[in-house]
Amino acid sequence: MAPPSDIGARLRALRSAAALTQKDLAARLGGKHPSWISNIETGARSPELDLLQRWTAACGAELRVEFVPPSMDAELEAELAGLREAPPTGEARAALLAHLRAWRALAEPRGGQ
Repeated sequence: MAPPSDIGARLRALRSAAALTQKDLAARLGGKHPSWISNIETGARSPELDLLQRWTAACGAELRVEFVPPSMDAELEAELAGLREAPPTGEARAALLAHLRAWRALAEPRGGQ
């Protein structure tokens, strides 16, 4: 699941694309105060599903929620268990560590995304 600030940034982009001010959107969402919109867009508040549906509809968009099966977590856990029992040595260990560092760099959140 995306962090709240990422969701807020996406909601802000959606509102901007619909050419709505925070005040316009607040009115469409039932008279909310524009600062309430700002709090969601900045990640100070987390939106609930109902709000996400109303927000996207007010901006002329459609909300889609996707459930994704776990990646290879179970497979990786089994692999790690095997490595704990018989850790690699020498070149195999060095190659594994290099691979894990590269994987960690890919998995780290990138600023502004």
